[in-house]
Amino acid sequence: MSTGGADKSGSGGGGAGGPVKTPSDFLKSIRGRPVVVKLNSGVDYRGILACLDGYMNIAMEQTEEYVNGQLKNKYGDAFIRGNNGMYVIPIHQHVKAAPHRRSIGRVEHSHHHDVISRLLTRLLVVVI
Repeated sequence: MSTGGADKSGSGGGGAGGPVKTPSDFLKSIRGRPVVVKLNSGVDYRGILACLDGYMNIAMEQTEEYVNGQLKNKYGDAFIRGNNGMYVIPIHQHVKAAPHRRSIGRVEHSHHHDVISRLLTRLLVVVI
């Protein structure tokens, strides 16, 4: 899955003379911010990136599902398995967010565990 990160060649990774970011730097910089996650199926998920792991499994909050550009569902919390993702991109500040979204700062590490616990509990209920 692409992370929208930059190359290390210095040929445009950081913009106009800015520092070159690694994929890891990019992912750290968008945690707690609004993102779009595009799946291999073409479906988009938009919400707040709560956390992700080394396998690119993604936990999101305030999640909305878009199919062919049309809002289909609102999930609140969502967990996306990493091998299903095509890319992750931040939603830039100049794009007007939906009224129900709130701006949050950096998500604390303990909060990540709470989000994952809630998601796994819901998944277990669905599976059982």
